Amino acid sequence: MRTHGACLAFLLTSLAATTAASAAEPAPPMAAYALPSVEGSREVWYGWQTLTIAGASLGVGTVPAVFFGVHPYVWPLSLSGMVFSGPIMHWKHGRVGRGFAVLGMNVGAAGTALGLSLPVACIFEKCDGFYLEYGIAMSYLGALIGVVIDAAALSTYEAPAPRTAQRPPRLVDSLAPVIDVRQGHTVLGVAGAF
Repeated sequence: MRTHGACLAFLLTSLAATTAASAAEPAPPMAAYALPSVEGSREVWYGWQTLTIAGASLGVGTVPAVFFGVHPYVWPLSLSGMVFSGPIMHWKHGRVGRGFAVLGMNVGAAGTALGLSLPVACIFEKCDGFYLEYGIAMSYLGALIGVVIDAAALSTYEAPAPRTAQRPPRLVDSLAPVIDVRQGHTVLGVAGAF
């Protein structure tokens, strides 16, 4: 039994000495373990998200109007979806300033077009009041112009290049227990690569 204890003590002592010796060696710089990275950055376009929401909002407002007539409650709902789709997408992508700029552009375009509906109505009708159908159509046109400008020119950003993964240096590459039991002698220890 004494020999087994002495063998185990010898193995543990040599393991500790080897670990201490490999820890005392200077480790190679972290850059030596860096994986290759893709150089440059790529442009990401997220205007399709704005176009999808604005298109669905336009459909919510125009399809019922075609089949059932113009309803004054549906128009503001679908127009707000068109006006707010771009800013919400910019805010979602972390571009807060651009989102507020697009919100101003969309509100301005829809409001200007709504203001121009009276002269357009005077061309086709008598100038005796405000025609709701022309106001609705022109406000949709103004909001649609804002959405198209936003999706075509403002809904891109440069994605950062992927970061290189770095592998930290290891003191021990592998450790495995060693057990050798035979009649008359037993070996218990640890084998490893350092």
